Amino acid sequence: MSDEGEFAGLDLEGWMIEDWRRDGIHPAWIDVYLEKRLMPNKAGHFRSEDEHRRWQEAVEGLHPEAGPADHPREFVKWRAHEASSVLEFCRSTGFISPAIEALREDRFAAGAYLEDVREELLAAVAGDDALRREVAALAEKVGGRELVEECRDSTSPVALLIIALARLERT
Repeated sequence: MSDEGEFAGLDLEGWMIEDWRRDGIHPAWIDVYLEKRLMPNKAGHFRSEDEHRRWQEAVEGLHPEAGPADHPREFVKWRAHEASSVLEFCRSTGFISPAIEALREDRFAAGAYLEDVREELLAAVAGDDALRREVAALAEKVGGRELVEECRDSTSPVALLIIALARLERT
């Protein structure tokens, strides 16, 4: 198996950049990432003060036609995008089983996002019989009866993932 595993042959970076643009991430942020590979982590930090300074200097003045980047607002948009795009990627490519495995091992990129929207997901599925059936069908398809049972009576991170993916299927 190659280093890329099941993602071999996919242009993940191109897909990510296209999504950033579609979601309205400031073009200066995108260009600095593409040109210098600088971007805050999901907590909004950089590896060092020097990296943060280099990023700020690089972003300043880029794309004046877009106006100055409102960094706190851009970070909120970027973080929300990062979490939801991982879910959309899983849904659209069918890489749900690897996501479940990563989630069980606490190394899934959208795990914190699922926790953040836990109450919204649980409320949505509690009040919607059709969504519960869709969750059960997706769970059955991906992991069989065992996963159906886990999703039926659980608020586990895996159950939250399946609920989120079933909701995405509706959009």
